[in-house]
Amino acid sequence: TDGLVEQFNSNGMNIADEYGEKRLIQAIKNANPGITAHELCDIVLDDVKKYSAGVKQHDDLLLFCINTGKRKILEEGECF
Repeated sequence: TDGLVEQFNSNGMNIADEYGEKRLIQAIKNANPGITAHELCDIVLDDVKKYSAGVKQHDDLLLFCINTGKRKILEEGECF
Protein backbone atom coordinates (compact mmCIF):
# COMPACT_ATOMS: atom_id res chain seq x y z
CA THR A 1 0.00 0.00 0.00
CA ASP A 2 1.07 3.60 -0.13
CA GLY A 3 1.85 3.42 3.59
CA LEU A 4 4.97 1.41 2.85
CA VAL A 5 6.55 3.88 0.42
CA GLU A 6 5.30 6.84 2.47
CA GLN A 7 6.97 5.67 5.70
CA PHE A 8 9.11 8.49 7.09
CA ASN A 9 12.56 8.42 8.65
CA SER A 10 13.77 10.41 11.65
CA ASN A 11 14.58 13.50 9.55
CA GLY A 12 10.99 14.65 9.40
CA MET A 13 7.65 14.27 7.71
CA ASN A 14 8.04 15.68 4.23
CA ILE A 15 8.20 13.88 0.89
CA ALA A 16 12.02 13.95 0.83
CA ASP A 17 12.05 11.84 4.00
CA GLU A 18 9.75 9.08 2.70
CA TYR A 19 10.96 5.54 2.02
CA GLY A 20 9.82 5.94 -1.59
CA GLU A 21 9.36 3.80 -4.67
CA LYS A 22 13.03 4.07 -5.69
CA ARG A 23 14.19 2.62 -2.37
CA LEU A 24 11.57 -0.15 -2.59
CA ILE A 25 12.70 -1.07 -6.11
CA GLN A 26 16.35 -1.05 -4.99
CA ALA A 27 15.59 -3.36 -2.04
CA ILE A 28 13.94 -5.82 -4.45
CA LYS A 29 16.81 -5.58 -6.96
CA ASN A 30 19.37 -6.22 -4.19
CA ALA A 31 17.59 -9.39 -3.05
CA ASN A 32 18.85 -12.79 -4.17
CA PRO A 33 16.68 -13.92 -7.12
CA GLY A 34 16.45 -17.46 -5.67
CA ILE A 35 14.62 -16.50 -2.47
CA THR A 36 10.98 -17.23 -1.75
CA ALA A 37 8.23 -14.63 -1.89
CA HIS A 38 8.01 -14.77 1.91
CA GLU A 39 11.74 -14.10 2.24
CA LEU A 40 11.47 -11.16 -0.16
CA CYS A 41 8.66 -9.66 1.92
CA ASP A 42 10.79 -10.05 5.04
CA ILE A 43 13.75 -8.32 3.36
CA VAL A 44 11.66 -5.37 2.20
CA LEU A 45 9.86 -4.97 5.54
CA ASP A 46 13.19 -5.16 7.40
CA ASP A 47 14.57 -2.44 5.11
CA VAL A 48 11.55 -0.22 5.81
CA LYS A 49 12.00 -0.76 9.56
CA LYS A 50 15.71 0.13 9.37
CA TYR A 51 14.93 3.23 7.33
CA SER A 52 12.26 4.47 9.72
CA ALA A 53 14.10 3.41 12.90
CA GLY A 54 12.17 4.73 15.86
CA VAL A 55 9.61 6.73 13.86
CA LYS A 56 6.00 5.99 14.67
CA GLN A 57 4.13 4.28 11.85
CA HIS A 58 1.52 6.77 10.56
CA ASP A 59 -0.25 4.56 8.01
CA ASP A 60 -0.94 0.90 7.36
CA LEU A 61 1.81 -1.23 5.81
CA LEU A 62 0.82 -3.98 3.42
CA LEU A 63 3.21 -5.87 1.20
CA PHE A 64 2.05 -8.71 -0.99
CA CYS A 65 4.73 -10.84 -2.67
CA ILE A 66 4.02 -13.53 -5.25
CA ASN A 67 6.53 -15.97 -6.67
CA THR A 68 5.71 -16.43 -10.36
CA GLY A 69 8.93 -18.22 -11.23
CA LYS A 70 9.98 -15.19 -13.27
CA ARG A 71 11.51 -12.00 -12.02
CA LYS A 72 10.52 -8.69 -13.56
CA ILE A 73 11.41 -5.65 -11.56
CA LEU A 74 9.30 -2.64 -12.40
CA GLU A 75 10.83 0.78 -12.57
CA GLU A 76 9.37 3.70 -10.63
CA GLY A 77 5.89 4.58 -11.88
CA GLU A 78 5.61 1.46 -14.08
CA CYS A 79 2.56 -0.80 -13.66
CA PHE A 80 1.90 -4.47 -14.39
